[in-house]
Amino acid sequence: MSIKDAEHDLEQLTSEEFRDVIGRFASGVTVITAANGDKPLGTTASAFTSLSLEPPMVLVCMNKSSETGRAIQAGKRFAVNILGEGHPDLAIRFAGKGAAKFEGVDVEPGVHGEPLLVDALATLECAVTEETTGGTHLVFLAAVERASSKPGSPLAYFRGKFGRFTPTEDAEAYRTLREQAIDRKIAPGVPLDLDELSEQTGIERSTVYHGLSQLANDGLVERLPDGRFQVVAVTPQLMEDGLHARGVIELGVAVQRAGNISERELASCEVLLQAMEAAEDGSLDHWVEALETFLNFYVSLAASPTLLDSYKRLNITNMISNARYAQSSPEGPPKNSAAVHRRLLKAIRENDAEAAADAIHRRTEGTIRALRGSIERAGGRI
Repeated sequence: MSIKDAEHDLEQLTSEEFRDVIGRFASGVTVITAANGDKPLGTTASAFTSLSLEPPMVLVCMNKSSETGRAIQAGKRFAVNILGEGHPDLAIRFAGKGAAKFEGVDVEPGVHGEPLLVDALATLECAVTEETTGGTHLVFLAAVERASSKPGSPLAYFRGKFGRFTPTEDAEAYRTLREQAIDRKIAPGVPLDLDELSEQTGIERSTVYHGLSQLANDGLVERLPDGRFQVVAVTPQLMEDGLHARGVIELGVAVQRAGNISERELASCEVLLQAMEAAEDGSLDHWVEALETFLNFYVSLAASPTLLDSYKRLNITNMISNARYAQSSPEGPPKNSAAVHRRLLKAIRENDAEAAADAIHRRTEGTIRALRGSIERAGGRI
């Protein structure tokens, strides 16, 4: 490539391409605060860096349209609040617009009145010494007059997502939160308070946040516009969509393995179906566990971990438990459920994709009818 060609490529760089590339640079997260008279102002910013040790100086970039940036421009003062890993909710709150950003947030005034977030990992009180512009942003160079910090780990920002520098996740905490969400020990449809949930579960606040983020990926939890989480309430439509999605995956396995399933695999399926039959005379929880074990093994026959993971995330068997228990007189396990799945396996063994599809369709529609009635009797959501 010639120098002329390279220069041409640089000229063609779009803002979207630049955003994608620069988003691969991980950074910390700050809330820049200022005061406009008695009015506190603040906005989330990752365009912050130290500039000099002697004297202590920092550099902050603020969008020209930012009310906080204009207040800094007028008053020549601001504070930097470096967020810890447990406060992505604050980052989301201050990234939005509106006058309620400081509502319910512990704040103390700095020496010159700038709002300092009490829960921040570190704070710096700064006086602007130079100002310039760069594209759409105001660039402030400032002397750091006061600074304080506390123990903890910083909140990280990478490719549009908040996270931790620790690469491992507390799997036990995730399982605990998942079980509580499924068992409705965490009430659905109610915005969650991270501090209360941390105290209730004995899990660190930052771990609670990251566990809920993973549950949001699983579809068990949803993130609200204000950054909070709540457990998803199961409605007839959500249940129906999930069952149809599972049916499509099951059908894909049937088509893939039709006429190509070994006797050993069939024998393993039979063992699991016998366990399901035995569970029909016991508790609903025991039967649901046996059903899910069989279905997960069946889907694993496709030899695709990604497909199996997607199937598990739909959590339909947990909906069955919740729907049954939502009734004033909960029913026990359904009878002959193993026989339905034996017909499916027979169709796969005999390379009869049409019969396999019919078995999956009949079972799916029957389950939808039963669960819709249970959910509607429980008020339309569980």
